[in-house]
Amino acid sequence: MSPAFIQQRMSLLTQHLLKAVPSPKRIFSVFAPTQVTHAFANAWSALTNFEIVNDPYYHATFSSVTASTLLPPSPSKFELPQYSLRQATPADEAGVADLCYTFASTGEPFLLDQAGATKEARCLISQGQAYVCEVGGVIVCLVAVTRSSTNHATITKVVTHPGFGGQGWAKRLVRDVCLRLLHQEGKKSVLLYVALGNRPAENAYKGVGFAGLLGAPQDPNTDTEWLELGFEGTDLGHW
Repeated sequence: MSPAFIQQRMSLLTQHLLKAVPSPKRIFSVFAPTQVTHAFANAWSALTNFEIVNDPYYHATFSSVTASTLLPPSPSKFELPQYSLRQATPADEAGVADLCYTFASTGEPFLLDQAGATKEARCLISQGQAYVCEVGGVIVCLVAVTRSSTNHATITKVVTHPGFGGQGWAKRLVRDVCLRLLHQEGKKSVLLYVALGNRPAENAYKGVGFAGLLGAPQDPNTDTEWLELGFEGTDLGHW
């Protein structure tokens, strides 16, 4: 897509969006393939006079796994304690909330207080979007799947309890979630985003079967670099 092709459509999109939202202050950021993000941000800023935040909120690589590329689990290098991988239940609310709080603490400006983390946890659990790894009665890892269509699902949150990092729990839970989505729910692919430069996460996801990570070949027909830009003076928070 040429810059002119994208810009023309972003101009039309932003004009329509401005008419559709109750206030332009509700458009706090845009997340899309890098070229599209820049085009939208420039068009929206010119239309509304909301300046673009200097530093990107998020810059990531897009990756996916399918039933045919999902890898089997690798043998553990040490004896594992008893653990369970499962969909979260209301009884897990406190543990899920703690991990939501931990995840948000690294994602400025989208920070949560404990009440906000509890609200998010309750929402994820009630909608069947939260999956957990439990070890010895402790929720040590959380995976959230909050974007789903008929054929595809997107993992939008992966977070491990600070006291259980480096033990492979996230990799085990991500694989289990992918297995459920691909084989039980019949999704054609599971998608996720990995922050640029986060090599430990790339290594874990590559070990599950996600493509195009750590220098592996990427699909030439897919925009693999995504960018989130924010707007100054807007209202952050859930819609």
